Amino acid sequence: MSRDKRPLFVLGLGCQRSGTTWLHRYLNSLDQADLGPIKEYRIWDAKFTRAGKIFRPSLRNFLRRPKKEWLRWNMVRRPGFYERFFEGRVGGGVRLTGDITPYYALLSADDLERIRRRLEQRGFRVVAVYFMRDPIERCWSAARYFRRSRDSRHQKSVLITPETRDLEETDFIRETYQSAHVAGLTDYRHTVRAIEQVFPEQDRFFGLYEDMFKPGEMERLAQFLGTPVPEAAAMASANSAAKTKPLDPGLEAELLEYFKSTYDFCGQRFPRTRELWRSP
Repeated sequence: MSRDKRPLFVLGLGCQRSGTTWLHRYLNSLDQADLGPIKEYRIWDAKFTRAGKIFRPSLRNFLRRPKKEWLRWNMVRRPGFYERFFEGRVGGGVRLTGDITPYYALLSADDLERIRRRLEQRGFRVVAVYFMRDPIERCWSAARYFRRSRDSRHQKSVLITPETRDLEETDFIRETYQSAHVAGLTDYRHTVRAIEQVFPEQDRFFGLYEDMFKPGEMERLAQFLGTPVPEAAAMASANSAAKTKPLDPGLEAELLEYFKSTYDFCGQRFPRTRELWRSP
């Protein structure tokens, strides 16, 4: 960690179902951190991406959680409100805040540069954290999560429709994996390149979900953030969803072919994935 004395803003970009929930819980447990009252603020994807438009503040959410939705409405609608809000979280013994929203993986390099510049103007040092997971495992975990929560009145997902809500797991994955909400979040090439264009090496952290809860990787993350190393009891995944049966071999082959470019890119850029992930 550098000797930069500015407060730290952690911009967590995902990927979904790859450890972001754990990261939020870990940071929120620290006395030196204050992430505010919302787990995923979903501001910049709502402003800048087509897929993120479903997360714009809505009357339905105002009725369900008025204070949080009013906060989000101000962040989306009022220039500078987002930065001022997080500026107000730091001070005294608090030196770290941030916004961990997996849908930020869809943002362009221009979007990330705009966000970084705005926060730096308010006195922050901004760092990007991005976790990746075997693409098929990520899609499979997401499918289990969405199907498990499909009867929740609070669950908001364009993937759960009258046509898909009662599909078996294999059929659900087959119907949804090419959507922007699945394939877009699994296009690690786009996100890695955008991060590398905007954040210098010392201000970006790339991690692999499969290695994430090992002591050495926890130490690397803590050193990057300047935070205490998590205790062993805290090093457990918050993004696991039990598998009920093996993945259909035909669907697995279909997914391997579809995500081949992502596997190839990560195999070159992050050689460790050749050991941890499937190979097309």
